[in-house]
Amino acid sequence: MTRKLKLEGIADDDLKQLLAPAAANLPSARPAPAPEILPPASEPQTMADFAEAIAHEWETAQERFMRIGALLVKAQASLTEPDYLALAGRLPFGKAVRSQIMTAYKAISSGLVPEVVAAAGYTTVHALATLTSEERIKAADAGLMRADVKQAEVRAFARSVRPTKDKDRDAKLAERDRLLKRLEELNRELGLVDQTEAGRGA
Repeated sequence: MTRKLKLEGIADDDLKQLLAPAAANLPSARPAPAPEILPPASEPQTMADFAEAIAHEWETAQERFMRIGALLVKAQASLTEPDYLALAGRLPFGKAVRSQIMTAYKAISSGLVPEVVAAAGYTTVHALATLTSEERIKAADAGLMRADVKQAEVRAFARSVRPTKDKDRDAKLAERDRLLKRLEELNRELGLVDQTEAGRGA
């Protein structure tokens, strides 16, 4: 049987002393645990640290296009054409970028371009994917199928293996410019330019 305490006639100081042990065990009386001090996030300090951190973030950002490409290809296959066009209108990039990302994704996922090249970014993968089969073999022999290849390297390579085509085009463009200039000179000599301008002013 629990003994009941009679509190009448007990002085305040005696009452406090009597209750002190029980009060100390109340949750509100217990000291709050010191907040856990977490170590500061690891921040780059040296040039090497910054180079490593930036390279990591760049690689992550470049490889993310594979997930975007997979979603675009799946959306194109599963949505109706109106819904897919509506989706395209809500994307934060245009048709050209969407096409490049999808082409790059398909090139990597099908093995047309080695998976390691994904780290170079979708524009570089797209440039490699648009080479002919023979040109891609030459590109691999030239050491371009690597993670750090630059798009400019691929473009320069494409120009180097297509010299005749490029030179012919440049020659034709130069000839066209020469003929247009000569035509303008002849029109001026014949007074056709002045007549045209006079007709516009009438």
